[in-house]
Amino acid sequence: MARILIIDDDPMVRLPTRLILQKAGHDVTEAMDGEEGLQFFKESSADLVLVDYKMPGIDGHEVVRELRNLSPKTKIIFATGWDTPEEHSADRVLAKPFGQSGLLAIVEELLQEGNEQT
Repeated sequence: MARILIIDDDPMVRLPTRLILQKAGHDVTEAMDGEEGLQFFKESSADLVLVDYKMPGIDGHEVVRELRNLSPKTKIIFATGWDTPEEHSADRVLAKPFGQSGLLAIVEELLQEGNEQT
């Protein structure tokens, strides 16, 4: 079981994503924007963070940059329906809308990589 943080301003993305990940046995927390997500991460950390690219306020690119400064080994997935910048420091990009099997495959792959590094 991994601790996963979902940072997305759209509750219609957060809720089903949380349910999929919880059903797979993960401990999942949601944040409705970049500021809330970073605050949670600073207080509680996470093994993997799923970050929306386009959000009001602190956008996904800034969130990922700050997460990398706080914890370089944390696995990060950009989830986006927009084009992502060519240069980003997320571990993977997941195109929205995404399905359950695609989400779980990427999450499990990244968590496995993280376990191999420790």
